Amino acid sequence: MSEAGLAAARAKMQEAGVSEAAIEVFSSYYAQLESGATGLIREADIEPLTEVDQLPELDPAGEPGDPGTLDATALGQTVLIRLNG
Repeated sequence: MSEAGLAAARAKMQEAGVSEAAIEVFSSYYAQLESGATGLIREADIEPLTEVDQLPELDPAGEPGDPGTLDATALGQTVLIRLNG
């Protein structure tokens, strides 16, 4: 890992048309990894999710960014990661 490696990765992402926001997020995590961060989440730091908004409860006409508003563009890019254990 190095500045040259980050520069190469950024250039490759730009050539592929990756958004600048995504490149900045990648760069941030690259720097964290380079500084020794492991990404480990301790079990004691995890809280269960007890209430989840349901699709029929969301308001499609609400203001973007407001809780309870359905953002159709974000919905198409949403990923659910479910950890069982």
